[in-house]
Amino acid sequence: MHPIGGASSANGHFQDGSPTQQGTIVTADWLNTVQDEIINAIQSSGIQINKQDNDDKMQLTNAIGKIVQNAIVNLVSKNDLLIYTKNTDLNVYLKISDLEKTIFGAWTIACIQSILSIKYPNLPNNT
Repeated sequence: MHPIGGASSANGHFQDGSPTQQGTIVTADWLNTVQDEIINAIQSSGIQINKQDNDDKMQLTNAIGKIVQNAIVNLVSKNDLLIYTKNTDLNVYLKISDLEKTIFGAWTIACIQSILSIKYPNLPNNT
């Protein structure tokens, strides 16, 4: 992707206008490049662009999640992950740290469940 250009930009960056200086003019070329970059990221994850989709504002977010999940699958074998999730130390860690209550922890558990097609056991609260 290329930075914004033209006489009204400043070193490839946008600038605000003022009474004495024109703000950056956003060109169709630059907007189309940004659009194409976003569309390519979404489609490379296997998600097809769908304007009518109710989750239209989540397509890039979902694509990034799929790309990260696929990278994890490629880095860790399913067998290694099965061994790791059966480790009692992981269960103790999840219970003590309340990992499932954090956004990252919930995402990690969701990835493990998705990759292994398992339901992670509910852990008791730390009360």
